[in-house]
Amino acid sequence: MVAVAVASTTQPYLMGPLIDKVFIARDSSLLWLIAAGILAIFALRSLARFLQEVLLIEVGQKIVATIQGQLVSKLLHDDIGSLQSRPPGSLAAAFTYDANMVRLAVCDVFLTAGKDTLTVITMIGLMFFTDWRLALVCLLL
Repeated sequence: MVAVAVASTTQPYLMGPLIDKVFIARDSSLLWLIAAGILAIFALRSLARFLQEVLLIEVGQKIVATIQGQLVSKLLHDDIGSLQSRPPGSLAAAFTYDANMVRLAVCDVFLTAGKDTLTVITMIGLMFFTDWRLALVCLLL
């Protein structure tokens, strides 16, 4: 998530020299260098997003396995009467649908909150790096 946030912040930062030096100052020598930088950042951000998704899927599957293991443990320790009083479909739903809903909720909240928070922090850092006075005025407003 940190790599995605930093790459998401760095890519717009390179647009400044592209506009100022290449388009306004008409210095075409930097065009290929900036374009290569933008492509490299795009590739790194894509790789970081892929790895982020892979790790999140792995964590999500571990969450589902833990929940299902806890359900099995509870069912094994319940008495027969309480098991017979429940419809079999509710047990199947608890093992599949409910466990996956918990996984989706945890992973989506973690991904969205984490990624967006880190992106905001890196954007604010870039604002202070670029012009601390203007960034301070923007944050105060």
